[in-house]
Amino acid sequence: MIMGLEVMERLARGAEAAVFLVRFFGQKAVLKVRVPKGYRVPVLDTLIRAKRTVLEAKLLGKAYASGVRVPALLGYSRNASSILMEYVEGRSLSAVDDGTLASVSATVGELVGRLHLVGIVHGDTTPSNFIVAGGTTCLIDFGLGDFMSTTEARAVDVNLFLKAVMALRPSAYARVDEQFRAGYSHILGGIESQKVFERVAELRLRGRYVSQRRQDFLSDE
Repeated sequence: MIMGLEVMERLARGAEAAVFLVRFFGQKAVLKVRVPKGYRVPVLDTLIRAKRTVLEAKLLGKAYASGVRVPALLGYSRNASSILMEYVEGRSLSAVDDGTLASVSATVGELVGRLHLVGIVHGDTTPSNFIVAGGTTCLIDFGLGDFMSTTEARAVDVNLFLKAVMALRPSAYARVDEQFRAGYSHILGGIESQKVFERVAELRLRGRYVSQRRQDFLSDE
């Protein structure tokens, strides 16, 4: 039992939180508990975990109200640094075949576009955080999210998804890139989306420059 909820299994344990499948009034639900950090001063650690928990709950609520398919927020505890959410049963995009990945990429672009339209950035838009379930695509894990509308922050979200696809599924990348951009532009509009895509190109140039400088440095040693 955790917080009076029956734990069915632990789904994940990351650097920031432990995630459990629990039973809530007879139904499956997900409980996310932010774990203490031993290297931080206890009072500061408690404050940081509480603030991040409240922020994540607000992000989920705003996204849900804006028509973005996310797990429904069932409750949260600032004191316990925990969030209770709807359990979404399905397969992550990191586990589907290339055809399925390409076919839902326009929807993924729309989801990210809707978030950006209402001033939210997700912060961790990897394929593993998109769940295909019952004909819909759901975006999960807002633990690194924030309320931001800068072109840079939006571009980081877009670049993270596309870069992950390029690394994981290079054979599907061209189709995914095209469909994602179409869906994203449909929601955010041509002018704003173009600003984001131009910044994505800049991010990639920066990344290549840093990588080259690192290689040059190692070669000189």
